[in-house]
Amino acid sequence: MKNYSNRYCLWFALIFLGFFFCSVAFSYTTLKKREAFASVKSYFLTGMELQRHKKMDIARSYWKKGTQQYLLTSQKIGYYPLIYDGFHYAGNCFHQLGKDDDAIQAYNLALKYHPYSIMDLAGRATAATHVGNYELAIQSLKLCNQIYPYNWKITYNLADAYKKSGRNKEALPYFRQAWEQKPNSFPIFLQLVNTYAVLGKIEEARKATNVMAGRKLKPRYRKIIHSLQNAFKTKRPTISK
Repeated sequence: MKNYSNRYCLWFALIFLGFFFCSVAFSYTTLKKREAFASVKSYFLTGMELQRHKKMDIARSYWKKGTQQYLLTSQKIGYYPLIYDGFHYAGNCFHQLGKDDDAIQAYNLALKYHPYSIMDLAGRATAATHVGNYELAIQSLKLCNQIYPYNWKITYNLADAYKKSGRNKEALPYFRQAWEQKPNSFPIFLQLVNTYAVLGKIEEARKATNVMAGRKLKPRYRKIIHSLQNAFKTKRPTISK
């Protein structure tokens, strides 16, 4: 019995040591993964700081380092929720370098872990718009709008994506909503009036113009308003962009 007891104790000790060393190895590997992807974030933020100081060539070199680190690291370590930031900031780096297809892929990986991340959905929408993938942009921005319906930028970008895809009728309510959220924005107003005009809704465009005319405007905007009001009298408006 004593031998059996010693044998069982030995087995339990070996099993415990096995689990312990596996746990230590996993923790160490995970830490190294996080450190590797943390540098992607660092490269991106450094690049943005350089961009603010108008040092674009150096900024691009940092974003390039960020993408290189991302590609090198992701090939070796696979994908883990703990290193979500790596995907997010890699997407940002790719976008800043104009590599929007790669940016979309990185944002897609980030969204696997945080499917309702406004930053990644909006980032993917911007990248998708740049490559002409308006359906993906609309899909991303609609989800953003559902999560955060009172943000005028999200609402406006969704309207703009619909408009660029040729779906003016669907763009209209979002331009209207964006203008309600930011009523003094002249660019949003112009997009709304332009969409009204494209759809043949001249009376609605005229009413919106009269509403904007009653607000405080810069002199150059006031001139555009007068031009629009005169144009609407003939029902043949020319919209300034």
